[in-house]
Formats: sequence, structure tokens, C-alpha cells
Amino acid sequence: MLNVGVIGPAHGLRGEAIIDVRTDEPEKRLQVGKTVPTARGDHLTVRSLRTAKNRWIIGFAEVTTREEIEALRGLTLVVDPQQEEKGEDEFYLEDLKGLDVLDTKNQKIGTIVDLEFGVAQDRIVVKTATGKYPVPFVKALVPHVDLAAGTVTVDAPEGLLEG
Repeated sequence: MLNVGVIGPAHGLRGEAIIDVRTDEPEKRLQVGKTVPTARGDHLTVRSLRTAKNRWIIGFAEVTTREEIEALRGLTLVVDPQQEEKGEDEFYLEDLKGLDVLDTKNQKIGTIVDLEFGVAQDRIVVKTATGKYPVPFVKALVPHVDLAAGTVTVDAPEGLLEG
């Protein structure tokens, strides 16, 4: 199961909460009326989803008070990757974690150990012999991902992967 969001603090009095969104398609994966699995094994039905001051606010049909939503704080919402179609250039953290990172000359420079979610773009975290470095996960810097070969090509400007 893949993490699509984490329920945060209550927002208002009607059982809504700020949600830490972990997906690039919140409107699709958390759309109103959709039943979303949780990490604890149950399901919640999305009653509302909106943005306010650059933050996502979510409400669930099963939750109507501030106290009820506060009790869910920290709960992770998940999706089953087997039930979703991915586009050609879409990847899950589980797809990327552990892949060898190659430079443009096919020399191994490290391994992907994590993914950081960002506002402008996500970043792969590359572990090299000298440390861990975030690399913006954009086509200009990461031109090729080969899941079958277990490799990612990084075209890093000088200094990006140095301590």
C-alpha cells in the first residue's frame, strides 16, 4: 500500500483536518465520495476536499466533530498500487528505492534511498560515498529511469552530489 496523505490537525469545528498530501493527484485519489483505505486497515469516505491558504483540507463522512478528527491525527491514508494505472513517467517510491544511480557515462555514483516531497517538485535522495544528496526529480536532471535494469541516470551539475 502506498501513502497518499497523513491526517494532520483539526481545521474548524465540523470534523475537517489539514492533510499532508503525499500524492501528485489529490483530487483523483482523495475525491469526494471515494472510500480511502487507512494504514490501520479500515476505510474512510471523503466528504470534502479543498484548499485553503495553500493547504489541503479534508473531511470524512464518518467524522463530524473536531474531537473525532483530532483522534485520527497522524493516521495515514493509502492506496493499493495494483488497482491504479501509472503513466509512462510515473513512479512510486517503492519503484525507485534501491535503484542504482548512474551518471551520463553509465558509471555508478550511488543509490536512491528515499524520496522527498516538495512544493515545486519531488526530490530523489541519492546516497553516495560522501553522503546523501537530494536531486530534483525532473527530466532535465533525471533523464532516464530503467526499472527493469534497476538504474536511474542522473545528469547532475557540478557540485550537486558533493559534500
